Amino acid sequence: MKRLLDLSFIPKNADLGLLLIRIAFGYWIFVHHGWEKVSTYSELLKRYPDPIGLGSHFSLNFAMVSDVLGSILLALGLFTRPAALYVAVNVGVAFAFVQHGRGENTWSYFWWAALLFCAGPGRYSLDRLIFRRGLEPSVATSTEAKQFVP
Repeated sequence: MKRLLDLSFIPKNADLGLLLIRIAFGYWIFVHHGWEKVSTYSELLKRYPDPIGLGSHFSLNFAMVSDVLGSILLALGLFTRPAALYVAVNVGVAFAFVQHGRGENTWSYFWWAALLFCAGPGRYSLDRLIFRRGLEPSVATSTEAKQFVP
């Protein structure tokens, strides 16, 4: 019964989990935010906020690069940590200065980006394929794990 409840019959794979998070998060940001910015750029520019005083043109371009390029890079697992940091900064500024702490989706976007920044791309990524990054084990090695077993 315990085996059924803790699903131990299903193998654990943190790298597969990171892949699924990267694809879902990247897809969501691109489709729901990036494409809108690309397809309605001139209309958005007329009313886009200037949250940190650098101009609405700069702010829109910064957000568009995050929502288009950043989301694609995250989904592919290419330059994952810099892309995640860029997305986290973008949505962090939006949450704090545009939505004034009331943006529930933006708050969760920040934490998804922070998770990917901290965890890295995982084994199933272009970062690993091209740069041989992400080779570190995602979970503790068996020796380390044995130290924590009661």
